Amino acid sequence: MVIAVAGSFDEQKLIEELEDAFKDISTKAGPYRCIEFNRDNSFIFKDKDIEQVHMVMNFPAISYLSDDTYVLSILNTIIGGGGINSKLFLGIREDKGGLTYSIYSYVESYAATGMFNIYAAFNPSLAEEVIENTFKELDDFLEKGIDDDALYSVKEQIKSNLIIGYENMNNRMSNYGKSKLVLDKVKTQEEIVEGIDAVTIEAIMSMAKKNV
Repeated sequence: MVIAVAGSFDEQKLIEELEDAFKDISTKAGPYRCIEFNRDNSFIFKDKDIEQVHMVMNFPAISYLSDDTYVLSILNTIIGGGGINSKLFLGIREDKGGLTYSIYSYVESYAATGMFNIYAAFNPSLAEEVIENTFKELDDFLEKGIDDDALYSVKEQIKSNLIIGYENMNNRMSNYGKSKLVLDKVKTQEEIVEGIDAVTIEAIMSMAKKNV
């Protein structure tokens, strides 16, 4: 169990209150579970009586314990996690005249593995075109890559979001708690910024060719 606290508080008083509140809780760790999963290509379809198609493409990614988490974060921001500046938004939503209602990418990381996901919502009649153009955008990125100026902009975007996020005590508390729980240490804002700045174009393209 990890209890994270941020903001203004009396440390000694808080520790005493927590020790009293949790004195009957067992400190014995539960069993570590690692579930095997299938990486084979597959397609899952569920028919629902709705007007839109909601699609998610899943690609294998890295564990949250990997040293390349900052590389994946930047790759995700470039492809679809960076909002209106991302490749998928510009290529599918803007250049194709609103081919989708929504399209973005996101990452899910676990102890043993992870997933890089692309989500899109669109009219059913456009399904083939959306899928085809999504893969075209990915292939275009794999072929052309990213230049130094674009990488600098992406890094600054991520760091700005990080710094703004840390202004909120709830965000800071959550980040500290999650870091301690999954990594057994608290990553400072400075450490995260250094990790982002250290990412190279070569590392991004290597991961993209391996996982996308």
